[in-house]
Order: sequence, then C-alpha cells, then structure tokens
Amino acid sequence: MGGGAKRYQSLLGGHTDTAMFATQELVQFKESGLKPVIMLTEERVPELPDVPTAKELGIDVVVPSQRIWLAPKGAPEDRLELLRDAFRQAMAQEEVAQQLRDFGLNPTFVEPDVVKAQLEEALAETLPLVPAARQAVQ
Repeated sequence: MGGGAKRYQSLLGGHTDTAMFATQELVQFKESGLKPVIMLTEERVPELPDVPTAKELGIDVVVPSQRIWLAPKGAPEDRLELLRDAFRQAMAQEEVAQQLRDFGLNPTFVEPDVVKAQLEEALAETLPLVPAARQAVQ
C-alpha cells in the first residue's frame, strides 16, 4: 500500500482501518490523533511509553526495524551487484554506521536472499494480527 505517508493519509481518510508504520513514523505522527495499538519491538519505545509490545500482550512477535533498498524489476544483475558492493562498503565506514545507529538502525548489510526470507517470515507472523488489531481499535 505504499510508504508511511500513503498509509497515513489512507487512515486519516477512513480508507484503511489499520496500518503498520516504522517506529520513527509513529513518533512523527504522534500528534495526529492516530492511536498506536501495538509495537512489534523487543521493548517499549521511550517516545511511545503507553503502547505495549506484542510480547507484553502474549504474542511472541518482534519485527526488527530495517531499511530495504529496492531496484526496478528486471534490473541487470551486474548493476545490482554494483549497488550491493557500494552498500557493503558504506556499511563498513564508521561515519555511515554511526549515522544509521543514530536513526535507530543496525548498520548491517544483509544479503538479498536473507532479506527475502525475513520478509516472508515477518508477513507470516504479522498477517494473523490484523483481525485482532481491527477489534482493538473498534
């Protein structure tokens, strides 16, 4: 359904009942009137202290905060490998790593096959939460 800004507008417009946001987005939208229901973090987020974690509610799900870079479908493999190498090198630079840590991110390059497996696992774990989240906000 697009990025956080699109999901945000869809919620405000009444087109969507629930949506997932990155922690940073939730903090940014804090004054909007949207009500965070559950955090999929290991611990409560200091900026949102009243929002329980899934684990606190008896749901053993934690979704790490990630940034995933995407390329157009059909992009040539040599170009993709060039980009992967650039990201690997950037992650190895302390200045870049510190900037990522400052954003609350773990500066680790993860290979594409591992990312795909993580996304599939996260989807399988979180999709069943949608009906429960809808009930919680009604």
